[in-house]
Amino acid sequence: MNPEPLVIEFSLFGLDLLEPNVLLTDVLLGLFCLVFSVRIFRRAAIHPFFRSWAWFMSLFGLAAIFGGLGHAFANYWGVPGKIPAWILSTVSVYYIEYAMISALQNKKWYKLLSTISLIKMIVILLLIILIAILAPRDNKIDLCILVVIINSLAGVSLSAGALGWSYYRMGFSRHFKRIMGGVLIIIPSSAVFLLDFNLFQWFDKNDLSHLLLLLGITAFYQAVLRLHKEDPTVLQLALDRK
Repeated sequence: MNPEPLVIEFSLFGLDLLEPNVLLTDVLLGLFCLVFSVRIFRRAAIHPFFRSWAWFMSLFGLAAIFGGLGHAFANYWGVPGKIPAWILSTVSVYYIEYAMISALQNKKWYKLLSTISLIKMIVILLLIILIAILAPRDNKIDLCILVVIINSLAGVSLSAGALGWSYYRMGFSRHFKRIMGGVLIIIPSSAVFLLDFNLFQWFDKNDLSHLLLLLGITAFYQAVLRLHKEDPTVLQLALDRK
């Protein structure tokens, strides 16, 4: 049985707010990501791989926090209050893609995939803005969320998943296997959301997907730190692309 989610209303400082459970899990996810990003930024000078992972963590963390605020202040902000989270999430996906692409040692493939990733990000951002402006009022949120989820699934699966598997098979580092593990945790988070799967009325698809995202991103974080500690010279070779 899939329980119908309960939209909890609460008041704070005279404001009529919504979904404190979603706000809590979003902010928790965001704060963890921001802490992860700070710790990776301290190691970011070695290679664009680490800088890009740090940017991914920071932007996704901000997206999660803005997402929680968009839910809580939905009575006041409406659709415009959700747009910052969608934009930040889209840009964060670009950085996870570039992080993995930056490890490529083939100059031709590096340039091609970098260009495709940048163009994809621009197209997705324009699509979100067009939907927010032109789509029927009742469909704006669902359509924008669908675009963001598809972009995230494609970006994470093809970069951290496919490229991570390729690097692992080529013997770059055993820690790319942990990155692939993070992908396998994150993919179900999208399925939970798209299939509208709710564990309890007060712990709905949003909360469960946030929990899975946190577990997956923690796996990414651990892999990146271990790569920095044990195998940084492997990534350094990519700077001498041929």
